[in-house]
Amino acid sequence: MKKPPVTHLLAGLGVPSGQISLHKEWIPMRNGHGSKYSKTVGKSIDRAPVDGGGGEQRARPEGRAAEPAPPAKSPAAGEPRKRPPASTSRGVAKPQLVLLGGEDTAEVALYIRWDEDWEKNCELFNQCKADAADGDKGEGGFFDLGGWTCQVAPGGSRGKSGLYRAYVLTSLGMRFEFCRRAEPAGDCPNGKLVIGSTTLIRLGFKEAWAKAREFIEALGGNLVGNKLSRIDACLDMLGLEMSAFADPFLRGEFTCRSHEDHNHRSNRKTSSFAIGKDPKCRIYDKAKELRDNPDPLKYEAMVELRWGGTHPKVAPRVEWQIRRDTIKSFGVDSVEDWLERRQGVIDYLFEWLRFVDTGGRPFKAKNAERYPTLPVWLQACEGFAGWASSDVKQVVRNTKSGGQAPPAKLREIAGGCLLASHAQTATEWRGFGEFLEYSIRELSAWWLKFKDDEIGKRWLRKRRELQVKKPPNSNRRLGVRPKIVPFNTWLNELIDKREAIETAGGQLPFDFPWDGFDLSQLHKIVGD
Repeated sequence: MKKPPVTHLLAGLGVPSGQISLHKEWIPMRNGHGSKYSKTVGKSIDRAPVDGGGGEQRARPEGRAAEPAPPAKSPAAGEPRKRPPASTSRGVAKPQLVLLGGEDTAEVALYIRWDEDWEKNCELFNQCKADAADGDKGEGGFFDLGGWTCQVAPGGSRGKSGLYRAYVLTSLGMRFEFCRRAEPAGDCPNGKLVIGSTTLIRLGFKEAWAKAREFIEALGGNLVGNKLSRIDACLDMLGLEMSAFADPFLRGEFTCRSHEDHNHRSNRKTSSFAIGKDPKCRIYDKAKELRDNPDPLKYEAMVELRWGGTHPKVAPRVEWQIRRDTIKSFGVDSVEDWLERRQGVIDYLFEWLRFVDTGGRPFKAKNAERYPTLPVWLQACEGFAGWASSDVKQVVRNTKSGGQAPPAKLREIAGGCLLASHAQTATEWRGFGEFLEYSIRELSAWWLKFKDDEIGKRWLRKRRELQVKKPPNSNRRLGVRPKIVPFNTWLNELIDKREAIETAGGQLPFDFPWDGFDLSQLHKIVGD
């Protein structure tokens, strides 16, 4: 099948009317597979108009003049957070800016139930994969889906979790990755969606997500669930110099709940820097990035929908990168949750990181609440609110550590780790009894590194760290040290109870796989 122009893969994005010429012979496909570039035919393509252009990007509302305010106080428990006071510095004026933004990258785990035609689809995908592998520089693997041109990559994709997705499709400016399974397996998804920045600039997140769902339905899929695994939210601040943020950053005039930051310099000037890990705030020159990594389609979208038809030499961008663990901490699970709560999340992040206006005075981090917020940081916060408005205006972040997970969750983690260890060492599955013996031996390898009383002390320390209260149905008084029973004492008591019950013809009061497992062998495993 003759390869269509690359821009056909973006058909349906609703690019504003007019012609977009592909100025270069090679443009990025950015599908993450095979060659990074695909050759174009160099023709112009007419596109249909879209209302307003740029999806959700809207101009920033007019800001209020800075007013003197008393020093901010930390809110009491349960009270809503208040933003720090506006800057009172007379030497810092608010520049006139053009503020437009939106989501820049989105990754979503998909839970899809495919219809009875799924096997036929798999045959089509396999044929396209073979065609793409035979072609030169990814020129094969195309098929048509109701007027949408789709390309199948010659290989699959494997995520960090090890989950293999056999089919990688590119269409509508998005990447769809599907597993071979016709249904999701429990909590394990069978698909993934990646929406790049060019598509999000053109459409906005809401419309891009609607088109992705429409594409899955056209393939015969029923999307029964989704989990947002990554989202990047950005704001372009045209009319500002990088020094407005870089200088306070280099002087350390900011407060943040993360201690990690990175700085990148070019020609002795800071062209980008990042604060935090997850969440991460990146502030960089978008114009320089596009000059260093040419992408004609993205550049034209930026000029048309973000930069007002101009070609700036400097275009600072404030970008928040949020991944799955942090997304969940805000009570956000799905795409719909994000669209409902994103304004509250971003407002929280602008308090999590705050640039301050010292007015030329030395900055003292211990008294950071006494310093007003830097004016351009307030402008950035207002700019995000211009496009990220949502129903939920305020969120509370759950910052509990992994060690404070509920016991049921910890049990699942421990069982999964033991099962993975057994799978790497055993050649066959010989029943649960053999797996239990293996698990006890593995635990004893860790166990025997300590004396019995040392393990008891570690147990007490862990209770203090987790702030464990008196267990239910317990007559132990609060503040009294819990009793530590040596292992061999417990084991002997358990064996005596088992023998007494079996002699009486009864059964143990709890379920345990006794068949084929000699409990007395625990003495030999752990040692007397």
